[in-house]
Amino acid sequence: RIREVGRQIAEALHATTNRIDHLLAEAARFGERGWPLNPDWDSAELAWLVDALDEAECDDVFVAFYEAEDGARIRHMFSDLAKRDSMNRWQPIIRQSEQALERDHHALMVPALLTVLEERVFAGATRSTKVKQEIKRNLQAQQSDSFSYMAWQTILDYVNALFANSDFEAVEPHFNRHWILHGRASAEWKRADVIRLLHGIHTIDLALTKPAY
Repeated sequence: RIREVGRQIAEALHATTNRIDHLLAEAARFGERGWPLNPDWDSAELAWLVDALDEAECDDVFVAFYEAEDGARIRHMFSDLAKRDSMNRWQPIIRQSEQALERDHHALMVPALLTVLEERVFAGATRSTKVKQEIKRNLQAQQSDSFSYMAWQTILDYVNALFANSDFEAVEPHFNRHWILHGRASAEWKRADVIRLLHGIHTIDLALTKPAY
């Protein structure tokens, strides 16, 4: 009887370990897809996102996540950004973006929000490498098997992808700062593009406001 209980416990622990490994492996790809992980999220939120990916594309999953409960998480993002000192100079854009999102004026919001994100990411830095070094310092301050480490890794992946140098003669990237602000990108942006940028601003501002080292 004791041996059987021990076997069941071992199987349960093995299943739990496999579950965690699956969650971490899938979540680690969020940054390069344009959705860095928020360090304040809990394991239940992460599990919901990863499980939903089995049924839908990444953008669809995150939009559904933010629009659940009649858009409660979207309202929280706007409310939180409105309170932050680091966002003071950008309050007109934040306020008008909330109104524009309600009216589905997506194309107007993307270039404006991207300037907010760029200033927040590169604030006080003369070169992008300085910002990446700051992110890497936060990354290295975490235990390598922790959620915080993975969250910082997705932030670094997100910044690398969004601000990557790009040849305008090549195929248009999924979402790239240079293509957008240099007028080379298609302007048919959708609700997912706007929510992705808001998520990026909110996540990175939160992370950089609470350094981990």
